[in-house]
Amino acid sequence: MTVDDHPDTPVIRLRGGLGAGTVAVLREAVEGVLATGPAAVVLDLTDVVADDELGVWVVPAVAGEAAGRGVGFTVVAPDRALRMRLRRVGARHVEITDAL
Repeated sequence: MTVDDHPDTPVIRLRGGLGAGTVAVLREAVEGVLATGPAAVVLDLTDVVADDELGVWVVPAVAGEAAGRGVGFTVVAPDRALRMRLRRVGARHVEITDAL
């Protein structure tokens, strides 16, 4: 995982698996970025394979944390199946796009 520190809109790029093993790391990355007070956050899942439902569930959870702080949250998920899974688990209120 990498974080591109753009002043107003940091981009968190996750690579590899999105599953139970990466939930804590993703949460910590989002919390760290939110602590800097950005206007918005982008979570780039371009190079991600969703391994299990726990990994998918964390996305709307961290988006909710951002919304609670008044921070916009966008998910980049080019994989149509992943976008559909995200919407099914409650990410309907999250902006999901297929390109950065």
